Amino acid sequence: GDEGTFGIFPDTGIIYLNYIRDDKKNLEYPYSYTLEVTATDGGGLQAVTTLVVEVTNTNDMPLLEDKQTTIAESAKNGDVVIEINCDETCDRDAANTISVNIVDCTIVETGAKCLSDQSDIFGVEVVDSRTSNIVIVNEENLDFEDPSFDEIDGTPGYMLAVTLKDNGVPLPMQSLFYVEVSVTGAPEPPSIRSSQFFVAENLDEGYVIENVASLASDPDAGDTLTFSLGESSEHADVFDVSASGDIFTKAVLDYETRTSYTITIRVTDSTDLSSENDFIIRVSDVNEAPEFEEGMSFSVDESISVGATIGEVFATDIDSNDSELFYGMLPDARVNSDYFSVAGNKILLAKALDYEDITSFEVKMYVKDFGGLNDTAFVTVKVNDINDLDVTNIALTDGTTLLETSGGQEIVIQGKNFGNKHSSGAVSVTASFENALDQIVYSADECSVMVANTEIRCKTPPGIGQNHVWTIGVTSDTGVVWEKQAPMSTSYIAPSVSEVLGASSLPTRGGATVTLAGTNFSPYLCGEGSSCSDHQRKISDSAIIKYGRSLSQIDEFDCTNPRAAANTGADGLMHLLCETTPGVGAVLWWGVSIGMKSSNLQNALWSLESNRFEGAHTAYAVPSISSVESETLSTAGQEVITVRGTNFGLDPYPVEMMYGKYAASSCRVEHGDADDSIICSSVEGIGFGHRAKVVVGGQTSPLSPEGEVVNYLPPRIMILQRATEGPSLEASAVTGPGVFGASTRGGQKLLISGKNFGPKSGEALPRSWYGDLASEYEAANCVVEVKHTQISCLTVEGTGFDHPLKLEVGSQMSNVYLANISYAPPTLTSYETQWEASPLDKDGAVTQGAEWVLLHGQDFGTAASNAIDMVSYGDDGKEFVTCNNRAEVDPFCNCAVIEDHSLINCTTVSGAGAGHRWILSVDGQDSTAPTTKYGLPVITGLTGPGAVDADMAGGEVVTITGYNFGPNQGFLDRVAYGLGGGDDFPGVDCKLTVPHFEIECKTSPGIGSDLAWKVTVDHRESLPSEMSTSYKTPVINSISPETYNTKGGVKVVLNGTSFGLTVRDTYLQVLMDGKAIPLDGYPNGVKRVSWEQTTGYTYTSEGGEVEHLKFTLPEMKDSNQKKSVKIRLGHSDIGGIGSDSNAVDFTYESPYIAELRNVEGPTLGILETTDLMILGENFGKSGTVYINGEPQTEIKTWSHDTISLNYLGLRGNVTVRVGDVNSGCVGTGGDVKLDTPCEFTDYSPQLITIYPEYMPRESGYQTDGLADDGSAEILSLIGKHIGTCEECLAVYVGDFPCDLVPGSLGVSDKVYGGS
Repeated sequence: GDEGTFGIFPDTGIIYLNYIRDDKKNLEYPYSYTLEVTATDGGGLQAVTTLVVEVTNTNDMPLLEDKQTTIAESAKNGDVVIEINCDETCDRDAANTISVNIVDCTIVETGAKCLSDQSDIFGVEVVDSRTSNIVIVNEENLDFEDPSFDEIDGTPGYMLAVTLKDNGVPLPMQSLFYVEVSVTGAPEPPSIRSSQFFVAENLDEGYVIENVASLASDPDAGDTLTFSLGESSEHADVFDVSASGDIFTKAVLDYETRTSYTITIRVTDSTDLSSENDFIIRVSDVNEAPEFEEGMSFSVDESISVGATIGEVFATDIDSNDSELFYGMLPDARVNSDYFSVAGNKILLAKALDYEDITSFEVKMYVKDFGGLNDTAFVTVKVNDINDLDVTNIALTDGTTLLETSGGQEIVIQGKNFGNKHSSGAVSVTASFENALDQIVYSADECSVMVANTEIRCKTPPGIGQNHVWTIGVTSDTGVVWEKQAPMSTSYIAPSVSEVLGASSLPTRGGATVTLAGTNFSPYLCGEGSSCSDHQRKISDSAIIKYGRSLSQIDEFDCTNPRAAANTGADGLMHLLCETTPGVGAVLWWGVSIGMKSSNLQNALWSLESNRFEGAHTAYAVPSISSVESETLSTAGQEVITVRGTNFGLDPYPVEMMYGKYAASSCRVEHGDADDSIICSSVEGIGFGHRAKVVVGGQTSPLSPEGEVVNYLPPRIMILQRATEGPSLEASAVTGPGVFGASTRGGQKLLISGKNFGPKSGEALPRSWYGDLASEYEAANCVVEVKHTQISCLTVEGTGFDHPLKLEVGSQMSNVYLANISYAPPTLTSYETQWEASPLDKDGAVTQGAEWVLLHGQDFGTAASNAIDMVSYGDDGKEFVTCNNRAEVDPFCNCAVIEDHSLINCTTVSGAGAGHRWILSVDGQDSTAPTTKYGLPVITGLTGPGAVDADMAGGEVVTITGYNFGPNQGFLDRVAYGLGGGDDFPGVDCKLTVPHFEIECKTSPGIGSDLAWKVTVDHRESLPSEMSTSYKTPVINSISPETYNTKGGVKVVLNGTSFGLTVRDTYLQVLMDGKAIPLDGYPNGVKRVSWEQTTGYTYTSEGGEVEHLKFTLPEMKDSNQKKSVKIRLGHSDIGGIGSDSNAVDFTYESPYIAELRNVEGPTLGILETTDLMILGENFGKSGTVYINGEPQTEIKTWSHDTISLNYLGLRGNVTVRVGDVNSGCVGTGGDVKLDTPCEFTDYSPQLITIYPEYMPRESGYQTDGLADDGSAEILSLIGKHIGTCEECLAVYVGDFPCDLVPGSLGVSDKVYGGS
C-alpha cells in the first residue's frame, strides 16, 4: 500500500513526495525506503543506482474530540469532573508529556462568558505525564440555581475550552477541544428570618401572638414547609409554635416577673432539611403600688469615709407610671441620727465610725410615690471591725530597743485600736517578731492590754539575732484576729565575751572543752537528750565560735560543738562551751557570732558578732619533747632527726627545731596514736650532747630531757679515696712536709684526711695532738681546709718519730691514728772544745775528763725538753759515754741542749786516745752524718684544656709548671689532685716534658672545682698547689616539656651536657626551687640516682654529645606556677665535691575552668545557696575562688581538677586564682579564653539514684548494647534540671554516647527534694 509514495521528474531527476495515506502510515518514523533510479542518455545507454530515503521523526499534534460530562451541585472540592487521557491515538509521540489547561468558560446555550467566581469552580489535577483530571476547586460557587442559568431551557451547565500541549521537539504542539459540564440540582434547606413581637401582660393562655410563615423561604421551588420550636429553645413552658407558624402562649405573662423572652423556631421542608432562628417576645407593663423591701440591712467597714454611701434602700411600685419614688429618714429613739443622712435612696455617713466605740445602728426610713402613698422600715447598719491597728512605738520600759538574749524583760507596745475603748479586760492580744531571713519567729510572753485601746505590755522571750520586725495581733469580739506589722524593729544585744576559761594550755591536737563567759550568748533552752522544739533547738544551737593567733586571724580556728551551758556561772555571766580544733599559738583572740545556722553557716543579715576578745592567758600548750631520735649524725648534715613529744601542732603550721646552736631544716609534723613527731633534716655542725627544743606557733618548748640529745659523729681520721699510689709510697691519712723528717723547730704543714671534721667556718677551730700517746705535742694553727674531710695543722717544736695523731672537733676526740709523724734525727755538723779554745797550746783533752765540748748541728730539740738520750764518743763512737739516760740503773747525763735545736754542751769523761767520733741520740733517734737534700717540688702554675672546665670524661691535658720536678721521668713518682690537694683523682699518663720545670698529665674522669694538685718526686711530695683546676659544671640546654598540668606525673627530660654520666661513683639530683625532688614520682621515692642507677633515668643522643636526664614531674603543691629547675651533681665517696647546673624555668599550666556544675545547696533562712562544683585543670592544691569578685570561704574540697564549694546565691561569674594567675574559661568551641571568668546560671542536670527502676541493671549489659533477642536495651534515667529540649541533651555511658529514645523526655510523677 506504500507504492507510489515517491515520484521523479524525468527531465531533472528531482525525486518528490507523491502520495500520503490518510493515516500517514507510509510516512511513519522510522520507516526507510530503498529506491532504484535509472538514467538513460540519448543513445539509449543506461546507468542504475540505488537511493535510500529515511523517514525522520517530527512532532505530531495531540488531538482529542470534544467531551461531555455531568456534575451535581453538591460536589465537593477535589471531586473529579472528567479524566483527560491523551493516549497514542491522541499523540503518536509516546515520549511526550501532555499538559492540560482550561483557557475559557461560557454558559451553555446562551454562550455568555462565565463570571470570575464561576471560572474558579474548575481546576486541573495532573495524574501522570499523559493523564490529567478536571476537578472541583471551589465548591461554594457550584449552584444549580445560579441566576446565570435562568434563561436556559435545557440542562444548565458550563462549556470549558481546554488545550492540550506536548513538549515534543523540535517544536511543542498544542490543540483545543471543548468539555461541556452539565450541572444537576440537589435538595437545599429552607431558611427563616428573625423578628420580634410585643404582647401585653396578663393575657389568657393560648393567645396567638403572630404567624411566622411569611418569614420562611426555600430555594427548592414548590417545597412544603412546617414549623416548630427548636429543640434547644428556651421557655418551651411559656410559648409554642403550630405547624402552620402560629406563635401562642402556654402561660399568663407578667411584666414584673419578666419583660422579654427569646425563643428558637425551626422550619423544615419535605426532604427533612431544616434551619432555625431566634425570635424576641417583649411583654408590655401595667402600673401598681410601691413597697419597701423587707429586712434591709447594711454592713460597712469602720474605715468608711464621711460622706460615703452606706447603702441604697429600695422600694418597689408596680405602677410603671411612678417613675420616681421619694425617700427620707425619720427620727427615732434608737437612732444616732447625727451619724447618717439621706440623699435619694442612699444612706450617707455623716460622722466617722469606730468599731471599738459603737458596733451597730438602727436607721428608720420612709418612701412615698407621686400619689403620696408611703411605707416605713428600719434599716440595720452594722459596723465591721477592720485591721486598723496602729503601732507607734515598741521599746523596753527604759526606752531602749536592744533585748537581752535570756529574755524576761518587760516591753511596751504603744499605739491605738488595741480593742474596745471602754474596757481592756476581754481583749486577747499577741506579739511576735522575726527577721524574715532567718525564719525564726518569736512569741512574746504574758501579753495583755494595760491601757484600753492604746498600750500592750509583754515579756520578751529568749532569742537571738537582729532587725526583728514585730507583728501585733488583737482578737476582735467576733473571733477575728487582726495583725499589724510595726514600722520599727528591735534587736537582741550583740554577744560580748569577757573571759575564756580552761584555755590556758590547749592540746594542739584539739578536743579540749573551753568555756566562754560573757553576756547575751545563745540562751540555754535545750539540754542534752531533752525534748525540744525545732524553734528551741535553733536558738540554743546558734553560736559559732572562732579564734586565732591574732586579731586579723580570728577566723583561723573553729571551736566546734558550741552550746549554751545550763546555768550561768558564779560570776553571773552566760557560758558557752565548745571543743577546740587542732591549732597552735598563744595569746589567742576569740569571737562569737550568734545567729541561726544552716549547714553550720550564718549570715550577717541576721547574726550578731561579739567583741574581739584578746585572751592573754589563752594558748595552745607549749610543746614538750619526750625523746630525740637520730643516728649519730655526719657533720655534713642532711640526715633525719625525729623529735617526739606533745603539742607539736599540725603540718600546715610552720615548726622549728633547734639543737644546741643549730637550727634544723625542712621540719614537718607527723601525728602518731600517742605522740606527735617533728621530723627534720640536720645541718652542718659538730659536737655532741645538743639538747633540742622546738618552736610551734611562736611558743618554745623546754629543752629536751637529759640524755635526749643530738650527737654529731666524732671526727675520724682515715684514708679517703686516693689516686694510684706511686712506687714504695705507703698511703696515709696524714700527709705533708711535717710527716717525715720534720724539723724539730716545727712550723711544717700536716694535712689530715678523714670524715666529720665539720664546716670550714662558724665553729670552734679543731685541735690536734701527736707524739707519745698522741698527746705530747699540740699542733698549731689547725683549720678545716676542706669541709668535713680535711684539716691542716702546723707542727710545733718537738722530737721523736712514729708519733700517732688525734683530733678534737666539737669537743669530741677522734681515733688515734698511726700517722708515723717523725721529726728528723739529730745531725752533728761540727765540734767546739774547751782545749781548742784554751790560750794554752794543747793538742787534746786531758785524760781525766771534765772539759766541755760544744756539739753543733740541727734537730736537737729544745733546751726545755732536753730530749737527749745518750752521747758517746771514741774510736767507734761508743767507747766513752758522757750521757746515758737510757740506763735502767743510775742514769746520768753530762750533756744538755743549750741552744734550741742547734747546740749541745757536753762534759768529757776520763779516757784516752785520739780520732774519736761522737754519736748523739735525741728522743730515740741516733744522730746522722751531715747530708744534703733537694728541695720539695713546688707547683707555680696549672694550664691547658684540662685546667678550666675540663671534660668530665677525662683525657684532657693539664700542664703543671714549677720547679724541683727532677731531671728525668724516673724520679716522678705520681701526680694527684682533689679538694684541698687530696688524692681524689690521679693524673693520667704524666710526663716530665721540661726537666725540673714542667709536667704534662691527662685528667681522670671526675667532677668538681677548686681541685688543688700535688706532685711527688723521688718520694718527696709537694704542698697542694695554691691554684686549682675545675671540671665542667652540668649545663641544661632545654627542658621538655616546658609546661604541664599541675597534677604532674608526666616524664620530663632535661637536655644538656656534663651530667657526669661517665664518672664512677657520682650521683644526680634534680632540684626544684632549691629542693631535691623524687625522680620516680613517689612521695618518698628516689631523690638521688647513683652512678649504677643512671641507665634507668639517663641516656645520650647525637653520638653521646647530648645527655638527657628523665624524671617524673611532681604535683604542684604551692601556688607558684613558675619553678626553677637545676641538676645537682655529687660524688658518693668524695664529700663536698660536685656542682649545680644552671637553672631553667618550668611553668605549671595556668588554671582554666571547663565546666560548672551547680545544684541546690542548703537554704540559709529564706536565702538559697548553690553547691557548686568547678571542673577544669591546673587548680593546684590551693588557691582562691572568686564569685562576682568576692572571695569564697566555704570551700569543701580542692584538687587539681575539681573544686567544690557552697555559695550564697544562685548565679555568678567564677574565677579561680592560683598564685597570681586568674583562671581562663573554655568556650563553646573548646578554646580557652585566658583570664576570663565562667558564668553559671541555670542549675546543672542532676541524676537521681534513689529509684531502682531508674538505675542501670546490676547484672550489666552486653557490650553490643543489645538484648538477647537482638532488640535495643533501654536505660531509663530520672533527674532534675534536665530541661525539655531533647536535641539539647546528650547522655553518655562512660565515654560512649547513649542515643535518646525520641519522645521519651518528660516530667515524672516522682518527687525528690520537693521537686
